[in-house]
Amino acid sequence: AIIGERSRRLKPINQAIAKTENTIEIEETRLETLNQEMVQASQDQDGRRIAELSPAIRKCQETIDRLFSELEKLYADKESVETETDSQLKALDG
Repeated sequence: AIIGERSRRLKPINQAIAKTENTIEIEETRLETLNQEMVQASQDQDGRRIAELSPAIRKCQETIDRLFSELEKLYADKESVETETDSQLKALDG
């Protein structure tokens, strides 16, 4: 019963972790592309394009930072469930 409860509680956490990690990868790729475009715009001295890219880069970085914070919380939640169920299993053995 404890193992079943552990699996039931961990499944949505693990799914959220996978989704968040995937989104981070997508945003990091997007940020890399934006940064490359910024380098090109700087080399071309394209002030209009630089002005367009700057807020997009900032927003992308903010999104990545927020996702990493969410991921940190998810891993803490996962560890909490694992610790709790491990101690329940030990209590049964002991």
